[in-house]
Amino acid sequence: SEKVPQVPFCISSRMSESRWKHPGRPRGKPTHHRRTNHVTLQRCLFRRSQGQGTKNKNLRIVSYNILADSLLYKHLYLYVYTSHLPREKQPYYFKWEYRKELLLQQLFGPRPRSSVPRIFERLRFNDEQLVRPDIVCLQEVDMFDDLADSFRAENFSGLFKQRTGERLDGCALFYRKNKLELLANHNVEFNRSLPGCTGLLSDHLSAANAIMGNLHNQTPQRVSVEVSDDKKRIVCIKEPEDFPGMSYILDRDNIAMIALFRVLNDPGKIICIANTHLLFNPKRGDIKLAQIDLLLHEIMAFLGKNNLSCETTPLIVCGDFNSTSYSSIYHYMEQNSVTVDPGSPFWRRALSGLCNNKDPPISFVPSVEELEKNLNLGVEGDEQKVYHKYLQEREKYYFLSRRSDQEPEHFAHPFKFTSSYCINGKEPYCTSLHRKAQETVDYIWHTNLQHKQYLQISHLPSDELSKHVIPNRFHPSDHFMLASEFSL
Repeated sequence: SEKVPQVPFCISSRMSESRWKHPGRPRGKPTHHRRTNHVTLQRCLFRRSQGQGTKNKNLRIVSYNILADSLLYKHLYLYVYTSHLPREKQPYYFKWEYRKELLLQQLFGPRPRSSVPRIFERLRFNDEQLVRPDIVCLQEVDMFDDLADSFRAENFSGLFKQRTGERLDGCALFYRKNKLELLANHNVEFNRSLPGCTGLLSDHLSAANAIMGNLHNQTPQRVSVEVSDDKKRIVCIKEPEDFPGMSYILDRDNIAMIALFRVLNDPGKIICIANTHLLFNPKRGDIKLAQIDLLLHEIMAFLGKNNLSCETTPLIVCGDFNSTSYSSIYHYMEQNSVTVDPGSPFWRRALSGLCNNKDPPISFVPSVEELEKNLNLGVEGDEQKVYHKYLQEREKYYFLSRRSDQEPEHFAHPFKFTSSYCINGKEPYCTSLHRKAQETVDYIWHTNLQHKQYLQISHLPSDELSKHVIPNRFHPSDHFMLASEFSL
């Protein structure tokens, strides 16, 4: 991966590093400031530009999961030990108005008459160092109208796509009106089982259906253990063998947005932006792979519809992928292809890299009848013994023997992506941080663009960073903001 300047932007929790680290900061006594050395702060400053031209010749883009207000209070146990208390007893910095002000300050710099902590106080910075993006891609947005009013004051226009089903949040894309002109946009609904879902531009769904169907049909069938209706014997039931179709895979309410822009000061320059939030469920990597595969093929069709080439059009795909950097989803984005082997019964959960525990012990059996016969030996006819045997066996994993003719399946796309935050083959320690996990799941992928610099997540060592929980009174979300600058 290309080497990109790193950007210092947070306060250390150690007293020896308690002053702001910043190029040009005079050495000597640490600068005194409010007590903030017990939290991790995102500094939100790019490094000073040196010989990089004017800002108008560059494009700054932000990707940020801002933590939906509805989801924060639904999952309080991730952030505080007092989740049992009513909403009004929760920390004041969980309130949307407070978090919104922090978010706007992170994006646009110091804000007058703000009641939230001034995270830029005592910093020596110039205007070029502030993030002040040209494009902002947000996930988990459930207060779009409120945000749109604030962005409008900064000369931004916005697009919003709510998740399907009963979910209140969705994805939003804001762009600076005096720099970019919106030419076209397209929304992708990943739940293809819904009646009346938005139409697709590509015909890839049939090909994906064949691939996923082949994987499903080659996966060893699980055999579950139950008690018969008369409670006098063990019965074994195998899961259905026939693949029910892509509506079985693409049945979740996640969405994506695709937009095409013209750069106003260079009318010949076109750029495509995609923003998405994939499924969270760690055990269903197959769904995530199907979602991102469909999105990339929709982007291909979207570019083709607008008479643009996949090989030359600048493209940025960003968002919350809910997949680690050692997952098959990441590999698919980076290597533009991935091979999936259905030999393991648990291949679905392995794809997203979020199931850190090892696969449970499994047993292969030649047939359902053979397993049922063995389990009933010595217990059949005795209700007490049958029930005791059932309790022993119900959590075990039995599978029918593997097929000898199994073949892996391949997924591919034509884009040559680079991750903005991958330096020397490594992604940041984490982009999401709460009580239950610290994982890197957010990315800014780009192709046909020259990457210049990015906003650093933290200079804290991973063992120190893992001790912190966000959101807090200095940070509005359980994710960190990603920001990158590109040459136009």
